[in-house]
Amino acid sequence: MLPPGLKKKRGYDLGISKQRGRRLHGKSRRRLDREGNIYIYGGFRKRIEYPDQKKLILGRILAEPDTEHGIELSANGNAVVQDLRRDARIRGHALRGVRVVGDKVTRALSWIALAEAGNVYLVRGPWNNEFIDEACSFPLGRTTTK
Repeated sequence: MLPPGLKKKRGYDLGISKQRGRRLHGKSRRRLDREGNIYIYGGFRKRIEYPDQKKLILGRILAEPDTEHGIELSANGNAVVQDLRRDARIRGHALRGVRVVGDKVTRALSWIALAEAGNVYLVRGPWNNEFIDEACSFPLGRTTTK
């Protein structure tokens, strides 16, 4: 269960898969408290192409006006952010591009430190097992997402 009054954030990773013409899209929904704890309460991972990525993100932004939406500015992230910002329906919604520095392992170090300190909580949901499996096999595991 989520504590009340937390800041809501949703992050999108629009990485390009090794399969030609297919993109691996991942997103997570999380809330942050004042003590630095992160509550993850939703996840999604699927291979989808740009038109479906944009539709999915736009739908989430419109459905969650009280949530800050962050898109990694790697792969096609810059183009997605630019394209979405031109859509008048999301004016006034919190959308930002998130600069990425370094490889996935380097970027994951801060999350790993939070998890090891006991500051990451998963809210029970159908996505938990897949999320835990991926986190435990990172960075050498293979994704089974279709």
